[in-house]
Amino acid sequence: MIFENTEEPDWMFGAYTTNDGKYLLLDTRKDCDDLGLVSYAEISDCKFDSKIEFKPLISEWLGGFSYIHNIGSMFYFKTNYNASKSKVISIDLGSPQQESWVDVIPEHEQNVLQNAECINGKIVAYYLVDASDRMSVFEFGSPAK
Repeated sequence: MIFENTEEPDWMFGAYTTNDGKYLLLDTRKDCDDLGLVSYAEISDCKFDSKIEFKPLISEWLGGFSYIHNIGSMFYFKTNYNASKSKVISIDLGSPQQESWVDVIPEHEQNVLQNAECINGKIVAYYLVDASDRMSVFEFGSPAK
């Protein structure tokens, strides 16, 4: 067993590795609402023979956060936090406070961001436009203008 939380028996947990294999992310949900917590652990040298100590990244029930990709300690998430139609933000592990989060792809005025993923080093965003999906491609690294 690498993780256990006996204090919250109704919470649901999911763990997944980052694209570079360096981190293990722990996604925590209370119910089916799109609200979650995210914690992380560096696993480069982990032997997986004892419980892993996770550090909180998103420690309040602010919104939904779906991991897209990371470049070193810079993490990219699709979120509905302060964006009812969703957006993509970056969070640096070295400065994870909310005031340091950066909108990489801001919320669209009309279209809902359904999903975003990393493909060939770019962010491919899927928007719902007039009842059909449309894709847009964005670069990592610099905030959208």
